[in-house]
Amino acid sequence: MALATSLACLLAVAGGKASQDFEQGPRTFCDDTLSRTGFLPSGRGSQYFYWLADTRRNSSAPLILWMTGGPGCSSILAMLSENGPCLVGKGNASEKWQMTWNPWSWTEAGTVLWVDQPGEVGFSVGAESDDELEVSERMLFFMLAFYERYPALLEAPLLLERMRV
Repeated sequence: MALATSLACLLAVAGGKASQDFEQGPRTFCDDTLSRTGFLPSGRGSQYFYWLADTRRNSSAPLILWMTGGPGCSSILAMLSENGPCLVGKGNASEKWQMTWNPWSWTEAGTVLWVDQPGEVGFSVGAESDDELEVSERMLFFMLAFYERYPALLEAPLLLERMRV
């Protein structure tokens, strides 16, 4: 329940804006690095939800684009349970859910961009698609909008990562 409430609050902060910057800290999330979250256009009336977390290291670190498998699986799930700056979990069934700082976060290696794609996946909105060419075109449209919003990241090397099964 706390996880759902936290995510609902984060979406409320975005408030339908194209994107929203917010600083994290012990009282807001669990890490002191800057995060940005929001929606960017992905073509044909779709908007992809993204979460961008700055690197913990240095400004010359790469931009890592994380896409959970599919397409059709939320990358935010991986961010909260595997490779994000904070992990959500509990030790056993009798414990409460909690967020903890992740010392093995991929933000140790670079600035990380998690994207829910295609449309209708996770918090993204718009028509869903199972056509690989269309999904690729929408991701390209999203990345063009992303670099327009964050032009400083054009200087960073781009690493594409995904879940491997």
